[in-house]
Amino acid sequence: MKRILFLILGASLLCSLAACHREDPELNLDTSSIAVLPQGGSATVAFTCNYKWTAQASDPWITLSSAAGGKGTQSISVSFAPNDSGSVRKGSVDINCGGMVRSVRITQARPFDQTLSLVFTGSVLQVPKLVGSSVSAEVDWGDGTREMYDAGLEHTYGTSGSHAVTINLAGGTSFEIRNAAGVTEIDLTGF
Repeated sequence: MKRILFLILGASLLCSLAACHREDPELNLDTSSIAVLPQGGSATVAFTCNYKWTAQASDPWITLSSAAGGKGTQSISVSFAPNDSGSVRKGSVDINCGGMVRSVRITQARPFDQTLSLVFTGSVLQVPKLVGSSVSAEVDWGDGTREMYDAGLEHTYGTSGSHAVTINLAGGTSFEIRNAAGVTEIDLTGF
């Protein structure tokens, strides 16, 4: 009987010591948000986790390349279906590492239904400021570079000459060109 009691006490002591030394979960993401074009696409979310992890998408238009894995440095590919809803979509990817959950917020622009075009001759162009309700846009700088719109966005051209710049957008009511130097044409027919 004493022997069983000692074994139970010993096992209990070992269990409590192991619990005291359990490492706290650590989860570090490389990003906290992703902006997605209306046509969809994909992005990579990289993270480090010191436990096994699981990942879950909040909505069916967001799909993950993997939903679980082991500890260490990881990355998952996140794919986004085209947005044909007519409005901005918001969702998330939630990653759980040993009970610690972090989210990557996803915002997908609504389908573009407006176009602002201009011709620019120069080396640095600041994107026109777009005004409206929930404006979302993509800027095609005319040299093979495309970017999601941001009010302070600038582009430096590697070659001189004229560049046809196209801004596909939704939700715009007006715009402001802060520095018109080098802008030789503006086409508002699609705005």
